[in-house]
Amino acid sequence: MRKRITFAFLLMFACLGLWANSFPQSGYTAGQSASIMKALCPDLAKKIGDDKLMAVINAKLTATQGGTATYDFDPSILTDLDKFFSQVLPLYSYQMSNRIAPEKDLDRTYTANQIYQAPKDGCYYGVGDMRNTYDPWGINCEQCREKGGKVKTNGSYAWGMSMAGDTLYWSTNNNYLCMPGYGRLVDLSASDSLVTSCWVCEYKHGTRGAEVGVYGDIVPPRIYEYDTKSGTVKDITPEEPLLKQCQGLRSACYHNGIMFFGGPSIKGGSATTSGSSCFLAYDAEKGEFIGSSDLATVEGCQITNVRRWIVVDGVLYCGVGLITPQGVAKGGILRWTGNKKNPFLFKIVGYVPGDAAELVYHNGYIYAGAWPSATATTGLYRSNPLSSYGLTERDAYDWQCVWDYGRYEPEASIAKATYISVLKSYKGKLIWGMFGNTYGVLSRTMAKFNTIQSSEAMAYMLGSLRATTLWSTTNFVNDNDLQLLYGEEELPKYDESTKTWSLVSNGFGRKPLYGRSGFGNIFTCYTWAMAELNNRLYIGTMDMSDLIEPGLAPSLGGGDSSDNTTLNTFMNIMGVDKSKYGYELLVMDSPNEAAKTICDNGFGNPSAYGIRNMVTYGNHLFIGTANPLNLSETGGWEIIDLTATGTTTGIKSTEVKPAEIIYKKSGDYLVISSLKDELISQVKVTDINGTTVFTDEPKDHMAFVNVNDFPKGIYIITVVTPSVNSTIKFVNK
Repeated sequence: MRKRITFAFLLMFACLGLWANSFPQSGYTAGQSASIMKALCPDLAKKIGDDKLMAVINAKLTATQGGTATYDFDPSILTDLDKFFSQVLPLYSYQMSNRIAPEKDLDRTYTANQIYQAPKDGCYYGVGDMRNTYDPWGINCEQCREKGGKVKTNGSYAWGMSMAGDTLYWSTNNNYLCMPGYGRLVDLSASDSLVTSCWVCEYKHGTRGAEVGVYGDIVPPRIYEYDTKSGTVKDITPEEPLLKQCQGLRSACYHNGIMFFGGPSIKGGSATTSGSSCFLAYDAEKGEFIGSSDLATVEGCQITNVRRWIVVDGVLYCGVGLITPQGVAKGGILRWTGNKKNPFLFKIVGYVPGDAAELVYHNGYIYAGAWPSATATTGLYRSNPLSSYGLTERDAYDWQCVWDYGRYEPEASIAKATYISVLKSYKGKLIWGMFGNTYGVLSRTMAKFNTIQSSEAMAYMLGSLRATTLWSTTNFVNDNDLQLLYGEEELPKYDESTKTWSLVSNGFGRKPLYGRSGFGNIFTCYTWAMAELNNRLYIGTMDMSDLIEPGLAPSLGGGDSSDNTTLNTFMNIMGVDKSKYGYELLVMDSPNEAAKTICDNGFGNPSAYGIRNMVTYGNHLFIGTANPLNLSETGGWEIIDLTATGTTTGIKSTEVKPAEIIYKKSGDYLVISSLKDELISQVKVTDINGTTVFTDEPKDHMAFVNVNDFPKGIYIITVVTPSVNSTIKFVNK
């Protein structure tokens, strides 16, 4: 039954405090309000009906301005309509207004050259299909498609990266969005799968499901080296049983001739409570692996994660997650005390509340960025002043919290779900960025309301969205020394008693110096990597825009955006720009100047949502990307060599060649693969004296050389494809 509702009645609700008067008026016209309602709260718009929508909105706007208006509609709509105007519309206005991206850097010309991309290593026919294949060396893509399969790229992140002399090393993880708890917009049971238009998670039905259950998509990580002199890439992944229990190798660092790799384990069913980790050591001087260790305990503490390495005054430190003998999850800073014969010896020289995710040396101290824990929000912790000997066990309990994110963020639940993501010492300033899990907000909204289409659910989502912030300080001398470079002066806070959101000042009382959070983009949730090159600070981000469309499609009518009006409308209203899919790369000439944009579209790869690592070499910036969209044609991590012209450095550029081929020793054979999916027309092997010892014309994408037939020594291998002649120096041991 319909009743005549007088909108003057709504004014009583305002007097009773059910309106969020702390919000500024949105200023939207009736037409704009109708468009926003159709996009953000389609269920409400459908209840009102297209024929009455404008009249109802006009009546509501009249009432909000102190007038009296009436209209016929179902009284059950009243509450949802009030929430839309008092909550959704002001929160939408807050989130979307004045989001201006940093200006383009027009002073220099940048060249981004792809060195290598994760191999297309799988053919997917369907969840649990027996025909699904995985080959880390790559598959025949044409053959896969001809048989009705979809080409799959399991490699998600170039997760760890480090230089050793002229050689670049990186380690990976696979199918990152398929870790249980990641990549889901609905609460799925462990037996379920997740299939979108551009990625798939088979969970227990995956390649390794019979072995590791819900971790069935997590195939072992790979390790690569890139010789900058010869321009060749080599897969150096060892046959280590430990790798089968690794989620991935999250970090890498070179020290004393050893390349270290480390990451979390999937042993025990949880990467955070397994009490295990993955450590590998590689002799970069001899070109051979030393060994591996799960480093189950250090001084009675279980090591659960390996986050970040730094070398300070000849001492190697490592940030980890750990569990104390009392069963308390914390973070730790380890000091390496080993050698090449025994590389897995460490002492604990620091404890922090959560995983020590980031480490940096700045002005005489080591700073650790600790992730949230049961007892603390994410924060910055400072060591004792470093002596000439570095930190010891006596310093372990003296780490001081000098900055707490909970002081900035007024909403406690959000503060607990936001993380320090990167630290950098730059021109006398300590600079750090944050991770606000945008995709996690969508997941939590779906879990709480089972929809994002109601007014209440949309208000929750809009009130919870947090883009990345960027901070700086000299030495935490006092609060005035703290600067908010990109962030929010006011933030939404939820009042449980009234079930409403309101805007309150951030706890530090800081105004952002250069712009809003996310560098202007609400979906840029991560300041993920920083590197200094030629006195300029490069900043790499994660932009999760490309996950919105495939992730929400099932919840908004199914299908992709081409036939989903609701999804398209939502994306348009939320300002999701498909031309800007992909990470941003920014640059600062000084900590006292605003950042400038180098690229805002993943250098043309829309699936590349993040810059995970950056390291420098000569005038080159090597970039390792994150791209977990395993069914996308452009999916998979990339290694990019970035150079800039127009700078004055006085440094002679070191020649860096793009890789054309990749090779690996496998048993008695050297396996050679073309990176450009070209046929190899010839392979020739000569010894150090120039004598030809082997030739072959494989006319295939791969070639095999039986090196067991060769005496020990140095050989030059020439590989000919239609586009290039590549040479490899190979040492037969």
